[in-house]
Amino acid sequence: IAYRTDGKEDKTGWRLYHGPVTLRPGQALFAQAARLGFTESPVARYRVGDAVPAADPAPRPARPHWREGLDQTDLLERLLAIKALDGVDAAGAQGAYFKALEDRDGPVRYWAVVGLHNRSNDTASIQRATAAFAKLMPGDDSLSVRLAMAHALCDWGRGAQGLPVLVDALQNGTAIARLVAAIALGRIGDQARPALPQLRAALEDSDYYVNRVAVYAVRRLEAE
Repeated sequence: IAYRTDGKEDKTGWRLYHGPVTLRPGQALFAQAARLGFTESPVARYRVGDAVPAADPAPRPARPHWREGLDQTDLLERLLAIKALDGVDAAGAQGAYFKALEDRDGPVRYWAVVGLHNRSNDTASIQRATAAFAKLMPGDDSLSVRLAMAHALCDWGRGAQGLPVLVDALQNGTAIARLVAAIALGRIGDQARPALPQLRAALEDSDYYVNRVAVYAVRRLEAE
């Protein structure tokens, strides 16, 4: 259980409940249940003197734990297999990475992209990966995969193809997508210069982490 007493709606200032909380006159208590891997509960508010709501007579059925669904598939095994390639010679891993780009599950494709991005270290391997990403990126149904491909394409000098994907996510994505896009834009150096107006706009982003990464990216570009 996390709680705060200031009533703000941002992500900072929450404290972990571990004992009684003393409220000053007129001060309200805000509390929320949170657990990694689960949706956070609505924020409950209480002020001394408020009526305590009755318990829900018909609690909602508990949703299955995410691991239960995962264990009914072979996704974990395929993820472990693609990550095991990190310890394989780069040249020997290339074929498996390219095969995994066609996997039915986005997480496997994502790690294949990351593997190719990190381990394509010569002209021929970069050209092959660039061609594959440019072909597959527009039709991939996973935004995480498209962002990873766009980041790699920008690193490899194909900003005309990769940058629009990052900019669109920075402007229109969820908080997580905006953060991933901002991180990529902060890492690709001068390739991100055409996105400087959008990065400056992100300085006012409602998400604290997006805001901080945008500050870094803008400062880096303005210093170059």
